Order: sequence, then structure tokens, then C-alpha cells
Amino acid sequence: MQLAERQDDYPIYYIMSDQPDCCGKCGSRVDLLEIKMIDGERVFVTECLGCHRETLIVEE
Repeated sequence: MQLAERQDDYPIYYIMSDQPDCCGKCGSRVDLLEIKMIDGERVFVTECLGCHRETLIVEE
């Protein structure tokens, strides 16, 4: 029997919009921590100002 893969095992990427970026969990604004290159794509690593969760945002 194989164990099912959990969604937590993979990062969730949010798509940047023209509106202020917000946390996908609590909806609070986020603060940019750093910009990383992952698989040739620019990823904005942000931290939620409310729940302090790290959020990954990519451009369209």
C-alpha cells in the first residue's frame, strides 16, 4: 500500500496581480523578504504581516 502524498509536501505558488499581494491563509498584506530563481523562474519570497507565514509569489 502506498502512502498518499500530502499537499504540504509541495510548495504553493501564488500568482502576482495588480492588487496588493496578500497571504493566502489569513488575507493580511505581505512583506518581500527576497527574490529567488527556482527552475528558471523568478520567485518572490514574502512573509505575512499577520500570521508570519511564508508565501511564494510568481509573475504571470
